[in-house]
Amino acid sequence: MNALLRGQDKIARQFSGVLGGSKEPYWELLNVDERGVLSLGVFTSRSGAGGTIQTANAHYYASGGYYAGLTLHQLWPVQVEGRASTLVWRGDMVSSGSVAALRGIERIAAESTMIKDISRVVSSFRRDTGSVR
Repeated sequence: MNALLRGQDKIARQFSGVLGGSKEPYWELLNVDERGVLSLGVFTSRSGAGGTIQTANAHYYASGGYYAGLTLHQLWPVQVEGRASTLVWRGDMVSSGSVAALRGIERIAAESTMIKDISRVVSSFRRDTGSVR
């Protein structure tokens, strides 16, 4: 995780409080390309000034596909056209030997797949929150 953050100084500083806090460990069993994949991780969150919230979800072991993954969120309460809303920033970092070795169109395809996965999660998040934004 430190190697992922080392190249992102501003992000590491912004999330230093939540990354250094207490963590809740978890495990999950996923179906990835018709194979069972065991993933271990930790989740942590903290509230900040003005109603902000930061979260960090770190996958530090997966039995297939990647070495580590880190998803960070920062949420700010805002007003949009007089309605209470939430502005969400999300950052995803992944360490994977298979992606690092890719070049050209294969790398673009891998990046496209990751973007599609993130878009799917964002769409689910927006659908789940409905009109409570």
